[in-house]
Amino acid sequence: MRDLLKISARYGLIGSALIIIMFLVFYFSDENPLQELQMFDLFIIPIFVFFGVKEFRDRYNGELLKYWEGMTTGTIIALLIAGITALFLYLFVGWIDTSLLPEHIEILLGNLEETRDKIVEEMGADSYIESYEKVKGTTLRDIVIDSFAKKIIIGFLITSVVAVVLKRKELKPKS
Repeated sequence: MRDLLKISARYGLIGSALIIIMFLVFYFSDENPLQELQMFDLFIIPIFVFFGVKEFRDRYNGELLKYWEGMTTGTIIALLIAGITALFLYLFVGWIDTSLLPEHIEILLGNLEETRDKIVEEMGADSYIESYEKVKGTTLRDIVIDSFAKKIIIGFLITSVVAVVLKRKELKPKS
């Protein structure tokens, strides 16, 4: 169990660090990282969950993996990535550069305005107005919770698949 926690912590911390580095790269290249970073979750989390579970199986568990071990390892990795990056996001946007949130909201409102006719046509004017007000009222708490929840969901779904794919049991000798 100690090895499981050690591997999970290592991969969770490295994955978090990579997402934070990408956030800072976007930030210092004058992009709004709140807008750009969401796509990286779809790549980084699966990679770190897969290789974390695989390393646990191959290196520390005698090339055997039970489903619960894979699920536990992957879930801890995803929780660490989600928690650490959410905390970083809260601190950075809430304390270091508070202008990121209003910029992000303006970008979202611009995107909403571009698709206004399509939204009104497909779902009605009330739906557009409701969406506009919802986006306009976005808070830092909303952004942090959304980021955390999306990472957890992605992590859990990927972990389920990885735990099944990498699962190996001891072969019983034939009598």
